[in-house]
Amino acid sequence: AYLLRDDITPQEIQGHLAFMTADAKRNAEVALSRLNIEDKKKFGIAKDKELDQWISHAIFEVVSRAGVPVSRIMPMRWVLTWKTTDDGKDKKAKARLVVRGYEDPDLLTVRAEAPTLSKQARHMILQMAATFKWTAEVGDVKTAFLQGDKSETGRDVYLEPVPEVRRLSLI
Repeated sequence: AYLLRDDITPQEIQGHLAFMTADAKRNAEVALSRLNIEDKKKFGIAKDKELDQWISHAIFEVVSRAGVPVSRIMPMRWVLTWKTTDDGKDKKAKARLVVRGYEDPDLLTVRAEAPTLSKQARHMILQMAATFKWTAEVGDVKTAFLQGDKSETGRDVYLEPVPEVRRLSLI
């Protein structure tokens, strides 16, 4: 049985939807151990592609652990998901190498927001495009995070590499 309330606030609805969205994203992550051989190969290729992006954008340099406090080294991990292809008929493996930012020793002193367009701003832009008869287009910057300003923080960030990075014989 469901109880319908007429006193639900927009904030309550937004909070509920945010929870549902976060829960759906968690459930979308793929467990490599549960995949068949063919799908594991697809994710291996996706991991290689992601590592190529990190290397081509010169995201990291290899340093000695000597003298680096263990508390300053943040672990990395893979986030593996299935993405629907552009035609919507198939799925492709997607791998993202991420840092566990919540373990950052400077978490409380470093700006860590990722500005995105709000729903209201998007609607305003679309309304303006309709009003002024502008052409609206959609775009995506692949690996946008990797292309950020590398000097913006002025601090060293130390990462514990995943096994695939170690095997590159860079470490």
